[in-house]
Amino acid sequence: MSVTRAILNRSSARKIFGMFLFSLLSFVGAANSQPKLSFVLKDMGYENIQIDGCAVTFSRRIVPAMKPNNGFAFTKFIELNSLKEFNDAQIDDVGSKLMKQFVLAAEFDSEYSHIYQKTKEFYKLIHESEKGISWPYKDSRSHNEFVTLLEYKMKLFIPNYQSMNRIIFFSKFGSSTHFEQYFSLAHENFELLSKFKSAVIEHSKMHSCKI
Repeated sequence: MSVTRAILNRSSARKIFGMFLFSLLSFVGAANSQPKLSFVLKDMGYENIQIDGCAVTFSRRIVPAMKPNNGFAFTKFIELNSLKEFNDAQIDDVGSKLMKQFVLAAEFDSEYSHIYQKTKEFYKLIHESEKGISWPYKDSRSHNEFVTLLEYKMKLFIPNYQSMNRIIFFSKFGSSTHFEQYFSLAHENFELLSKFKSAVIEHSKMHSCKI
């Protein structure tokens, strides 16, 4: 083998190693750039996690599907800026002998409470014009054939609904939005729920979210 070829081979080897190292560092960097909050939510069983500054979105499948309407998933949207005194939020044990269940609860601030009034106006409008409809649907068990129509009317009546704290429930009838008057998140694992609270506080400090 000539000296020139040997040098070229070593150069190619270094190039390949360099590309591998770059790919590895890029992967590690991408992982490190993910918010801690994202990993905590994943450990809690959530998927489709999206965190954009103070806006947090995550989903969960319901297995088995919730009867009677085959509710199969939900997506929760949280605007961290609307949380009030979240540092003092308590985790309560609401479980039973048959099932462990804990709930982290907190209030939203007065500014959000003012925005939430729009949902009450829509609620009043629906109950005056559409007799017998049980909107808002608090979960998929109360879904019926009016889900699509009410969702359409809601989006027209509340054009800024995407900035509000809400849960979207999915069932055989379609999707339905439930606006939250208070923040709450339930989980069967107390430790993971505590980690979620700590991660929210840490994330909010990093992104100047007013919790």
